[in-house]
Amino acid sequence: MGSKLSDELDDREDIINDSGEEDEDVQDWSQVSQIAATSITLPRRGEKDYEPDGSDIQELQLYKAKKLMLDTLRNSVRGSVLKSQVKAYYYADKHQALLPLPKGNFLTTMGRANSSGEIWLDFHEFVYLSERGTITPFWGHDLTDVHEIPLSVEDLYSFFPNQNELNKYLVYSHLKRLGFIVTLSHDKRTHTTSFFPRTAKENRFIALFRHNPVLSSISSIFKLKIHFYQNYFVYSRAQYIFGRYTTNEQIYKRLANLVSVNPILKSSRELLHSKHHNYCLHTGPGTEIVFDMWKPCVNFRKKSPGLPDYQIVIFDKNNPLSKFPSSLKLKSIFNQLDYKFDYLGIDDDEWDEHSYTEGFQRMKYLAMQRNKTKIPIKDKTKNNHKQVSSKRKKRPVNENALKMKRLKQGYRSFLMAVIDNGLISFIRISETDFNC
Repeated sequence: MGSKLSDELDDREDIINDSGEEDEDVQDWSQVSQIAATSITLPRRGEKDYEPDGSDIQELQLYKAKKLMLDTLRNSVRGSVLKSQVKAYYYADKHQALLPLPKGNFLTTMGRANSSGEIWLDFHEFVYLSERGTITPFWGHDLTDVHEIPLSVEDLYSFFPNQNELNKYLVYSHLKRLGFIVTLSHDKRTHTTSFFPRTAKENRFIALFRHNPVLSSISSIFKLKIHFYQNYFVYSRAQYIFGRYTTNEQIYKRLANLVSVNPILKSSRELLHSKHHNYCLHTGPGTEIVFDMWKPCVNFRKKSPGLPDYQIVIFDKNNPLSKFPSSLKLKSIFNQLDYKFDYLGIDDDEWDEHSYTEGFQRMKYLAMQRNKTKIPIKDKTKNNHKQVSSKRKKRPVNENALKMKRLKQGYRSFLMAVIDNGLISFIRISETDFNC
């Protein structure tokens, strides 16, 4: 019995030692170099083998490990399978790339088809897919020509016409590598979706102020003067000397009247009203919304993507001519925003009821696209509204938590991509009602 028990304990120790060695096993490039010629896939990487201690023995071991790794990479099989190779041809006159035989998952979010059915890539999409290795870039030519001129990544970067285009690509590629879906804002090739419905044309007098930066600047100065004289005469020092205050709320309300505050749009009704009545709008360089961005989603529609989750503005810090947006320019950017305003409290699956595509409510538009026929819109909308409302259950809202959230995150907001010597930082700029 004693011998059997000792044998069983020895066997268990061997099993424990073997499992421990498997857990602590690390990458051995000497074995990888031997199988590189016969196998295309490399084994799973292990943990870091050496910690720096400054000894010569460790330097020698590191040198041997690096040499084995480089030999493995040098002798490994490289290239792409001809059957799965996707070629793209760049045409300088269009500044786009043509895909003669399009295939791949990237087509769900990238590329556009023209009237003849050809798939074209924008230049930033073309460079990104080439860097990634998804497509093989060539110089545009007649497809019947046998001789093809391949392009390198260095060649592609030389095709950028200016620094602004390069900045757009840097931001685009960075966001794509993070997994987001990114498209150019105000792309006329897609069915535009907006939070604001199509209404009658605005007044010519309002449009004159809206699109003229000189008149909008004069109106803003006149507005500031009104606040100055109002505070000087109406809210004088004598009121605070002879006035009586019994609560802190009275003091805060009186102090709030001394500071001129821009009104914050806090509801959908205020947003809709300000879209065609806000005449104090300053347009100019530095106020362009460049990209619309969505979180990763499966049911993304390239033809009609819907409202974006975020909108991107680019600011080049190294350009001596560019300056951080002023107050008027920030107002212009905020008045251009058209995305999922998260502070309105609308759930993600309810935005189809609160957005409009090509003038139709998005829910109606999607129903028309599915059926490919013009269904009576009123009946279809009522049925869909009943189905959605029956499934929806509103959660109780904590008012204090909502106030703190809006104080921290603000209301309307956008992301500013700041480029500093190739490094990209994202800043969230939002409207916050500190006056409340």
